Amino acid sequence: MSYSDNNNTVGMNPNGVVAVVIVCFVGMLGLMPLAILPLFVGSLIDDLGISPEAAGALVSVNLLGNALGVLVVSILLRSVGLRQFVYVGVLLAIAAELVSLYLECSYAIFSCIRLLSGIGGGLVTGAAVNWIATRANPDRGFGLLICNQFFLSALLFYILPNTIMQYGLEAFYWLFIVTSVVSGMGSFSLLADQQNLESEVTEPVDDKVVMDKISIGKALLAIALFEIAASGIWAFVERMGLDWNLTLEAIGNALSIGTLFGIPGSLLVVYLGIRWGRGLPILCGAMSCVLGLAIFLSEIQTLWIYVLGLIIFNAAWSFTIPYIQGVQAALDPEGRIAVVGMFVVLLAIALGPFVFGFLIGDRGYSIAIIFACVLLVGCLLSIFDVARRQDQHSL
Repeated sequence: MSYSDNNNTVGMNPNGVVAVVIVCFVGMLGLMPLAILPLFVGSLIDDLGISPEAAGALVSVNLLGNALGVLVVSILLRSVGLRQFVYVGVLLAIAAELVSLYLECSYAIFSCIRLLSGIGGGLVTGAAVNWIATRANPDRGFGLLICNQFFLSALLFYILPNTIMQYGLEAFYWLFIVTSVVSGMGSFSLLADQQNLESEVTEPVDDKVVMDKISIGKALLAIALFEIAASGIWAFVERMGLDWNLTLEAIGNALSIGTLFGIPGSLLVVYLGIRWGRGLPILCGAMSCVLGLAIFLSEIQTLWIYVLGLIIFNAAWSFTIPYIQGVQAALDPEGRIAVVGMFVVLLAIALGPFVFGFLIGDRGYSIAIIFACVLLVGCLLSIFDVARRQDQHSL
């Protein structure tokens, strides 16, 4: 079947908004652990009676599995269809969650189960990311993916606290199962299987751009630094609220409000595209992230300061990441670098809670916030030159 035949069968424009939105829902499986990370970490600590360090290590294993799944996609991209990745990933994730639900096991075995669940989610997300990266406007596609992540995250922060109080960790297992089912149902939207990828690329590939290893390295380093900082803070922001003597209900509402503001940040990417290039938006976004984190260093530890910091941080986070992913997509129109970039993202997200869990320890949250700001500045220094050169090339 040709690519055009595939499109006619599905009856959908492969560069249209409807197709991209559906693929964004498909790709949520590997991003869901990040979307509800603070509540997941807190529930692990409360239900299993483990330390913050152990909980951080456990979610890092889950997120490491997401990264490994994406890595498998990047390796087998030319020989396996995108929808096949989704089918295998969904089945693996559901099986792992059912085991988590109905079998009691040791910490070590539970870690292995979370790893397998993560691998399943990573296979699905890797397929979705490759599809988005090969669209005509990848920045807008990644913006919609981030918008979807923040919208669902805000909704879940509003719903989950009461559900967690009643069902504990089981609420998360069922959430991952439902997300798996949604991903499987939406897999028809992956219109272009890998064997048809060449027909998707309408512009000739510039080998010099694809093989610019220095630029690729800088882009991957930048997104790694950004996500280590973001996920490390995000994993423990609920615990920081408790340290500020805020109630769990107030923290849940604050997380919901703050996350909700990630939606306009990502929608701004959809609206702007690259009319201002990528360098300037990345500069503004990264420095806004630093500003949002700096607010948490205030000695006035009130709910309103907490909410303000979350609003700025999440809006800037959702605005910046799509442009960094757009830089990666521009380095390789076939989408391989974007998939490797998502592997790096998930690997960094897995590393973040682990590093910040030990960094916080008995030293408190201020040192972690300062360290996160340093990482964000490092991200900006790494990516800005690459983005500016792309902007000049496109003029």
